[in-house]
Amino acid sequence: MKVILENWQQFLTEATLSKKSEFLLKRLVNMKKFGSVEKFLQRTKFFVQDKGDEIRLVITIDGEAAAYSLFSAYEDSEGCRPDPTESMTTYEFKNVARSGGFKGYGIGKLIGFLSVCYINGKLGGSITSDRNTSDKASSQLIKNMSIIGAKKSDSFDYVGWLKTTLARHMKRMKIEEGIMDKFRDKGPELDPYDDLPRIDINDDDFKQLIKDLHDHLEPMTAKSSDDCQPSFNINFVHFLSMSGPSKTDAPLMQKFLEMTADQIQAFLDSDERVQGYTFTLPQAILAMGNEISDAMDATSEADEEEMDHIMRSGDELFGQVYSAEIDPHGRSIT
Repeated sequence: MKVILENWQQFLTEATLSKKSEFLLKRLVNMKKFGSVEKFLQRTKFFVQDKGDEIRLVITIDGEAAAYSLFSAYEDSEGCRPDPTESMTTYEFKNVARSGGFKGYGIGKLIGFLSVCYINGKLGGSITSDRNTSDKASSQLIKNMSIIGAKKSDSFDYVGWLKTTLARHMKRMKIEEGIMDKFRDKGPELDPYDDLPRIDINDDDFKQLIKDLHDHLEPMTAKSSDDCQPSFNINFVHFLSMSGPSKTDAPLMQKFLEMTADQIQAFLDSDERVQGYTFTLPQAILAMGNEISDAMDATSEADEEEMDHIMRSGDELFGQVYSAEIDPHGRSIT
């Protein structure tokens, strides 16, 4: 009876993938490590923990966490939904890791691909890269997705985000709309990418500077759904989004007054670790990816306690990989 059940299980496994999906799987995974597609499907499992605003995904090999990814959904109020993905929820690709014990298996590529297919194909979301984790968390994923036909959206409107954010802080700081515009005298030519000299500025002049900059900014588009917060790795963005403009920001803000909208957009889009757009995959690719994940999916086999344990293993895996490969400033060590 045991032999019959094992043979039946093997038959079911072998019958799971179409020729196209099997072909794609062989291009993603190093099958020499497994021997065959059938043995790969017998040894690997795919788990998804979907909490709505946060999605965790884990691939195990022989019961050990081999790869992990984490996505978080943006609220509608956060924007980041440019054309033609305006009606779709944007998911931020935050973390990804592959166990060092499975180097050379292709599992890192696989977790990225299956994650994108799940978010895009099954949840109907579009995807963008992380704002503040590392320069390795998504760069390889974006490269791999481009190879298989990922479709880019229009660009995020970072200038629109900056103008809206300044307006919010103006209200908090009780900066009245009625203050007359008076662009500040131009100082020496400054490069916004360089360390800018500190300037002394009193409270009234600083409030005027905020007002002048707000009025100077021209969003890249008329709508707000594509307004999006730029990378936290740009210090001005990090603090502006939280506590608001500071007097230490005055030199950069003055420089912005001399720049066009396109130039300011380019500065806010200067972190190469962040995409500045969302992407989706063609339906044919999504169908194959979700066929592969369905063949591997063991989510329903795990109870709540087992699922929490699997996801904690994924979190720990990311922590180990991140500390080994990324320095305290978010830059790659390897």
